Amino acid sequence: MANVEMIVRLKVPDNVAITAFNTLKRMNYTALKKLERADYYKFDVSGNIAQFKEKICKTDIIINPNKHEYSFNLNGTINEKNDGKNNGKAIKIKMAKINLLVQDLDNSLGLLLTLKERLGFSNIIKLEKGVLWTMYFEPKFSPIEDWRKFCNDNQRTKQNDAKVQGLSTELIKIPPFYERRNFYSRDAEKIAEDIAKNLLMNENFQRYVVLK
Repeated sequence: MANVEMIVRLKVPDNVAITAFNTLKRMNYTALKKLERADYYKFDVSGNIAQFKEKICKTDIIINPNKHEYSFNLNGTINEKNDGKNNGKAIKIKMAKINLLVQDLDNSLGLLLTLKERLGFSNIIKLEKGVLWTMYFEPKFSPIEDWRKFCNDNQRTKQNDAKVQGLSTELIKIPPFYERRNFYSRDAEKIAEDIAKNLLMNENFQRYVVLK
């Protein structure tokens, strides 16, 4: 048995995602820079996986080829864009990408029965579905001046601590710009969960999970 993830998106701009994004900006979620929405399916299947993928992507109750595009890959976790200059060179800012899945509590039994009994997908053992929200967050300190200020303040604190303990301060250096992703993405998942609870789901009828 194998797991097959399938993501189905609109080919045209998604008005639901656009409206949700604009609402979140008005709710002061300023760290959120981009929001995408897609239908998500996860199949536990037996037998030939390649044949299953070829057949499921032609199933019109899941995909309308005139409206949708699909993928069997959730993609990477980092998106990049240029922001500012450093000695004449563009600085690449990595944005944290969070995939958050919202599912109805009664989930997908009806669709599973239709696929198995009406459409001949007898090799589907289990099916999960939901709405996949992909959120992109910029770093907390995007301008290089803010980063340097943070590093300088942090360096002075470490040097003072070292002096108090009688240790050498020579090896304490300012970390390179954007050296560590965790500096700016550590809170992205927490913000995404807060967004889900405040706008993207109803906790009485739905649940969410962050897909790693």
